[in-house]
Amino acid sequence: MSYDSKKRFETLCRDSYFTRVDETHPLELWIGVDSGGHKALRFLGEFNPVSLSGTKSIEVKQFYSGSQKCIQFALIDPESAELFYKFCDDIIESSRENANQQGGYHFLTYRFSRWKRMFITKSDILSEEQIMGLIGELYFLLAFMIPHYGQHKAIEAWSAPDPTVKDFSIDNTWYEIKAIGSRSPTVKINSLQQLDFSEPGNLVVLRLEKMSASFLGNNLNQLTLKISQMLESPDDVDVFQTKLNLAGYGYNDKYNDYVYDIKDMTLYQVDNSFPALRAHDMEPAVQNVQYDLLLDQISPFIKPQEKK
Repeated sequence: MSYDSKKRFETLCRDSYFTRVDETHPLELWIGVDSGGHKALRFLGEFNPVSLSGTKSIEVKQFYSGSQKCIQFALIDPESAELFYKFCDDIIESSRENANQQGGYHFLTYRFSRWKRMFITKSDILSEEQIMGLIGELYFLLAFMIPHYGQHKAIEAWSAPDPTVKDFSIDNTWYEIKAIGSRSPTVKINSLQQLDFSEPGNLVVLRLEKMSASFLGNNLNQLTLKISQMLESPDDVDVFQTKLNLAGYGYNDKYNDYVYDIKDMTLYQVDNSFPALRAHDMEPAVQNVQYDLLLDQISPFIKPQEKK
């Protein structure tokens, strides 16, 4: 069973009190409430401190606790509490198998640097249509792009912030992602550019069904955390989280209420015979074209080997 820091913090009710996370844990980690009343995670040991800045949500301090050096991560923005609990859980569990007391400081600072951008929170959230669209892209990134192309190429291929280009462009192909309701008979194409091409590519349609917040489905917070934690390169993490921010996403607990079950993911081959509008077929005066495709009419273009 993984560590539950939220439950542990709820048992701590007085300031300046810390308790050891786990006597069997390879690192000397302590969880508690500091003198300022902030929930905090501490590591005690011998290390050479490096300069490390916090965020608006997490304060980082390095000092002596008795005869030992200490690095402390403290929650200073209560609105980021749920994310802070996940951060603590990740630090505790990831270091259990991958760190030792001698190298613990380096492991923790490296891990914190991977989390840093996740603490760029936002008070407002995306519209439900935007939420569904971003969930579709992240799910496709996780379920298809990374397994097929590897982490680095998949992250680089994602064009999240730029609506004028395909969602994923890689090698000599591309993928345009559409997330629709589970019973929708059509998919909306929002511009000529989405299915126009110089090389054939793919239209990817994901059917999403909205579920209750208690359902173990997909939400933006869960997907972004899962992808961030699986990426092996810090540079890929930075690129991924930068694209998330540019796409309008910042961690917010409200996203936990928007949970979806992915009912189906279907890839369609888009080539010269696929029924779509092309820029070269339009009069120059025609702009901002949007149209709907009937899904039952484009079924001949399904790629059977990649239908899920």
